[in-house]
Amino acid sequence: MHRHRTGRVSAGGNIVQSDCGTQEQLWALDAGHNGHVVRNLANRSCLDVPGASDANGAKLIGWICKGGINQTWRYLPSVSP
Repeated sequence: MHRHRTGRVSAGGNIVQSDCGTQEQLWALDAGHNGHVVRNLANRSCLDVPGASDANGAKLIGWICKGGINQTWRYLPSVSP
């Protein structure tokens, strides 16, 4: 997420793993039509895969929630080795 000098967070910033401690790091899981939406509690943006990429290592961003498949997430059962 991009941070403005005012402390507001804007859409389009990369999602970065870091130590806990700020409101921008809180996310909620909301039920959707075909899965779940992961929504940032600070700015209500959605966890998004730009361009609906299915490439390994694709960077995630926070973006305006539009309900696309690139913002829809599902739980998959773990597979035991």
